[in-house]
Amino acid sequence: IWHAPTQSIFVSDLGGWGAARGRIWQIRKSQAGYSAHILYDQLKTPHGLLQHPSDGHIYFSTQTEIFKFDPNQPGSDPERVMFGLPGEIKTRPGARGRPRSENGVQVQGDPITKLNEHPLKHFIFDSTGEHIFINVGAPDDGCYNFAKPDQKCGIADYMAAIWKLPLREYTTPIADPQTGRPYDMSIIYAT
Repeated sequence: IWHAPTQSIFVSDLGGWGAARGRIWQIRKSQAGYSAHILYDQLKTPHGLLQHPSDGHIYFSTQTEIFKFDPNQPGSDPERVMFGLPGEIKTRPGARGRPRSENGVQVQGDPITKLNEHPLKHFIFDSTGEHIFINVGAPDDGCYNFAKPDQKCGIADYMAAIWKLPLREYTTPIADPQTGRPYDMSIIYAT
């Protein structure tokens, strides 16, 4: 939720897990009361929503992208600022997976080929507005699909982390879509 100084409240609505059912709403106050309008829909897990400290645009995140729009022209096409953030990550060959039940028998391994139990992206800007800090969630709660029992979870070196990037329009993906590993590891701010 972001309360803009223009008598509007902007709301990021996840819409549920799975299909692209998320929306960005604008709630306006008038003398007659409040009215709600959908600005953007069919978004995949929108979450973060924040006004930039200097350019005044409202930024919002989805599972793999960050967009911005002018609050004085709500509903106009949002401008994609960055893309290729880790979303659905493919499991590695040989990953042990979570125990599961098949016909009442416990077996090791998970047939799911994609997993990211924490895909939501929240973010903040630094005080100058020149950098964005993005929370990149862990792929799952225990690295089940990304490490063998006796190994360190290497994916935790870049997921379950805060990424710091210069705020600009990116024309190439930020991370490898197969692994979620950033192409530039120097963006890892904290793990």
